Amino acid sequence: MTDSFKHALVDNRNPYWLWGPLALSIFYFLPLIFNLEYFIGIRIIGIAVIYLTFLMLYKKAIYARGEEALVPVLSLIILCIAGTYVTPGTQALFGYVAYFCGFNFRFTKAIQGLIGILLAVILSAYLFSYMDAFFLAPALIVSIGLFFCGRAERKDRIHKAKEEVSQQKVEQYAAVAERERIARDLHDLVGHSLSSIALKANLAEKLIDKAQYDKASNEIHEVAELSRDILSRVREAVSGLKKYNLSEQLNKLIDELKNQGFDVTTSIEIPNMAPQVESSLQLICTELVTNIMRHSDGDAVKISILSEPKDSEKFIVSISDNGKKKTFEWGNGLSGIKERCLEINAQFTATYRNGFNAEIAVGS
Repeated sequence: MTDSFKHALVDNRNPYWLWGPLALSIFYFLPLIFNLEYFIGIRIIGIAVIYLTFLMLYKKAIYARGEEALVPVLSLIILCIAGTYVTPGTQALFGYVAYFCGFNFRFTKAIQGLIGILLAVILSAYLFSYMDAFFLAPALIVSIGLFFCGRAERKDRIHKAKEEVSQQKVEQYAAVAERERIARDLHDLVGHSLSSIALKANLAEKLIDKAQYDKASNEIHEVAELSRDILSRVREAVSGLKKYNLSEQLNKLIDELKNQGFDVTTSIEIPNMAPQVESSLQLICTELVTNIMRHSDGDAVKISILSEPKDSEKFIVSISDNGKKKTFEWGNGLSGIKERCLEINAQFTATYRNGFNAEIAVGS
């Protein structure tokens, strides 16, 4: 199985790993410091060569991603074994190798690497006569401890990577949701306004045919006003900066229904509500009224907003007509209303009982 872990110890967010841990390598030089007369001539040169080689391999290991660290890790083990011939200070370097094993390799291979390192420590002690607690205990304990530190760092990197992926998905979902919101807003706002423009344009054409030019001029003027209004609404919907006012919108819808010959009965008590709820209800009411003006074969409309007596946060918005149709199509408009209701914790029902009846129960 291929290991999918592709992290290096050094990255832009963790520059510490470049040279910071090397402070602990000072323990490599302790035997030289406390027994200087033993390390003379060629041994001092050997200590320097071993340490410089260690730095080179260390740099390769901290930049290696996942199992790419295998070669520098094996090279470090060989270096530590051979270096023990020159100085027992290599006991401090075995811990670095254990950390790389814990961090870079998947669990099974990491455990195998740890066992290999511990055996390498024992082999070094056996070959070069350091089979005592002063060499074995620090090397074995530090190696085991740093191995599990490496495992912890690996898990932390994996966790952070998953969080980043999750955050990216959240941002993608948010972008999709925003596009859907804009699409619904445009459908509701543009659909309603274009329907009104079409109706008024047809009316103006009929008035011109009847030589009622003043009335036709008024209708054309209203078409121009509606056109400017729709442009403004589209900009507001896309920018998300719209200031919704449900009361004003309902008054406007009521006037349009009356202009189309509908008898309108209202019972409206607008409660306090969150801006998102108010903005959604404005678009929902606009879509419902637009559908009635387009498709109703009735001549009367009832609009009501009534709060529950014991809980003002729960209320019902109802819009109905007295049409004679028995069925209706569940198109994009009603589907969009249902989606908006879900977003504001409301339930939407639409039926035909002595006309079209739509109810939005908010907070139920």
